[in-house]
Amino acid sequence: MNTDTNTAATDTNTGRNSRSIAARRAARNAAPSSASQLSAVLERIWRKVQLFAAKGGTPLPNVHLVTGMGSVPGGINLGYVTVAPIWSVAGVDATNVHELFISGEVLGMGAVRALETILHEATHLLAQVRKVKDTTRGGRYHNRQFVEQAATFELEYAHGAPSKLIGYSAVTLSEFGLVIWADELAALDAEVRAMIATTLVRRNPEDPSDDRMSPAPKVEGEPVATRIVRRRLTFGCGCRTLTMFAEDFEAGAITCHKCGEDFHR
Repeated sequence: MNTDTNTAATDTNTGRNSRSIAARRAARNAAPSSASQLSAVLERIWRKVQLFAAKGGTPLPNVHLVTGMGSVPGGINLGYVTVAPIWSVAGVDATNVHELFISGEVLGMGAVRALETILHEATHLLAQVRKVKDTTRGGRYHNRQFVEQAATFELEYAHGAPSKLIGYSAVTLSEFGLVIWADELAALDAEVRAMIATTLVRRNPEDPSDDRMSPAPKVEGEPVATRIVRRRLTFGCGCRTLTMFAEDFEAGAITCHKCGEDFHR
């Protein structure tokens, strides 16, 4: 199904900054509990997604929820749902399920943004089950059918004219949606904050990309109150290094799928 990305530069570097063994062990020991609780919240959200779809007359299948690093060349993969079921659940009545991926980066953007991403991908799956063509141009452009399907989960397009590139992709929770999803938003927010709290990051004064103490750049027409300082740091795993925004890294453990080690400072 469609993969939605937000542009954020990521570059590999030859150097690798390390932190103490004790700090790394502490972060790893703290991660499993938070990760398992986060998974429980995501499962709870999907059950409610299925409830809304069923009320509209379209049962949605179960999904296998996956979280991890969403950084890709040229941007960040916020989330996706696979077109075909790619996981098999063992048992007497073995079933195949779709994969729903939610990136650590989008979790770091906050509970509302993360939930909107989950519901966005749920909309694509709903359209697929209903055999509704909700995208064109190779799945990039989201049409009006997408918006109609998204309303099932109280998403709306509130940005006026559609984007020339991605159409009506940027759906957000309506005011009523914020109310009916309030419990899930609160639970998701609590788990994300817990994961951030267990991630240890220190400033590297020798890293020119670490500008966490710098003032936020002024953006023309943007209110001062909404400006956010974006800090880029260098992180490494067992086989490579990359730079990314500290706020995205602090969302939780990010695992390299090549060597299996968590990225760290």
